[in-house]
Amino acid sequence: MGSKILNRALRLIYISRDPTDQEKALVEEIEDLLSTRVLSRIQAKIPEIKEVPGALDYELVEAIIYRFNRIGSEGMTKESVEGHEAVYEDKALDHLMEAVDAWVEDNMNPPGAAKRVRFL
Repeated sequence: MGSKILNRALRLIYISRDPTDQEKALVEEIEDLLSTRVLSRIQAKIPEIKEVPGALDYELVEAIIYRFNRIGSEGMTKESVEGHEAVYEDKALDHLMEAVDAWVEDNMNPPGAAKRVRFL
């Protein structure tokens, strides 16, 4: 995947300082995992697509940041410490996958494409 997505995610995660090499590697790994997940979902319906479309870049950046912020508390459904409470949804990346599915739907049947109708 492109360094544009990675650089945007790094800037947003480490807004007040430059990330270390180890931190960059971690964000890079998250980006790689999410990009692979998105691409495999797209290729299940449109096998000729070879890379994540640019239209999904913003969704990937958001998902990378979300996933990064959940490190260490992936399975948490509720935590309460001295008045502070944190509850996470089980399906954290639903928004990303909804965007992927919408992109696939739009690109499987582009406007003006011939459609097939069957009568049984």
